[in-house]
Amino acid sequence: MKKLLLFVLLGAASPGFAQTLLEQFLSAPTESGFVSSKDGKNIAWIINDRGKRNIVVKTGTDLPRFVTDYPADDGQEISQLAFSPNGLKILFVRGGGPNRAGQNPNPASLAEGADQAIYFKDIGTKSTPAKIVSGNSPLFFRDGLKFLFSKGGQIFESTLEINAEPKPLFLARGYNS
Repeated sequence: MKKLLLFVLLGAASPGFAQTLLEQFLSAPTESGFVSSKDGKNIAWIINDRGKRNIVVKTGTDLPRFVTDYPADDGQEISQLAFSPNGLKILFVRGGGPNRAGQNPNPASLAEGADQAIYFKDIGTKSTPAKIVSGNSPLFFRDGLKFLFSKGGQIFESTLEINAEPKPLFLARGYNS
């Protein structure tokens, strides 16, 4: 009788236990977008913790640390990490690409809308990442002061200054990326 009671109690408890394990498994943070600096001393990656997307950097022998602080699940992707040649700056894209109608995803229905933009972060400071320009596919110049990016099928160059006026790298027909 005692064995039967124990078996019934364990059987009743196991679905709740299994559900808890499943929730823990499905809500575990996921990591993606691993990149390294040119010299290999710094690495960065994106972590998605229950929809809150942020960038983690590990420099030298230091412990990994967050360099962005986006505290809400607003559905905005972070992607396309790019280190500067000296490994001390990082460019990244926040926001998803446009659909065929040219509309960017706005899963949180933000009143101001959503944009796919390139952000700059000096990984040695606690400053907030700076939104530089709308676009994607950032790539630093060798000097680390300017970068190339794509927008609307054209290639542009820009400086790291906020609201800098990007210049087309060249004029070409068709879609370039």
